[in-house]
Amino acid sequence: MKVIIPVAGLGSRLKPHTHTVPKPLLDVAGRPILEYIIEDALKLDPSEIIFVVGHMKETIKKYILTHYPEINCSFVYQKTRDGDGSAIRLALEKIDHEEDLFILFGDTLVDFDIKFSLDSYKKADAVIFCMEVEDPVHYGIVNVKENMEIYQVEEKPENPKSNLALIGAYYFKSILQVKHLLNEFYQKKETIKGEYKLVQVIEKYAKQSDTSIKASPVKKWFDCGRIEVLLEANKY
Repeated sequence: MKVIIPVAGLGSRLKPHTHTVPKPLLDVAGRPILEYIIEDALKLDPSEIIFVVGHMKETIKKYILTHYPEINCSFVYQKTRDGDGSAIRLALEKIDHEEDLFILFGDTLVDFDIKFSLDSYKKADAVIFCMEVEDPVHYGIVNVKENMEIYQVEEKPENPKSNLALIGAYYFKSILQVKHLLNEFYQKKETIKGEYKLVQVIEKYAKQSDTSIKASPVKKWFDCGRIEVLLEANKY
């Protein structure tokens, strides 16, 4: 399994803290956000972890190589900030063999048993992790059938059919299929508000009748891009 961790964001909503420290290295309960994410990724015994870097890339790279010298990892630089789908596409550029894929966003803290969750959906082509939220109009939302099969994805819907929000953790059985779809969106210049988004891949999976894409709810999730969420995560 390959794991991709995008950590290229500016952390604009966390200024002035991110003037000197990149967002993934801000502390939560005395440990950098990125440390929690890497340790979750290592539970999957990945063949490689690919970090998509940007803002303060050398600081992030030095931290990873210093604290995790034993892991097989590589770094891809995202020069143009044109969406998380673009970041994933860059990470997949040199991959030409089939393998499964896990994506964990670099500002996402999740309380879940990552391996158990995947083992519960062994036959699925993709597993999209989500959490019930009180205000779904502010999130990307997945609509599911009774068996947790995703049939639709909506980005910040005005009249949401569900309250299951995307949290930034995704599993795909075919890494080459994800690469193919992202390249297709890029070639056709198909974007969402000018950005290439991973949600476009999820939408494509949901529309394919021969593809199983499951939603897996988690206990707790923190999108650590805002000061108030960082404080909440520290408390938790």
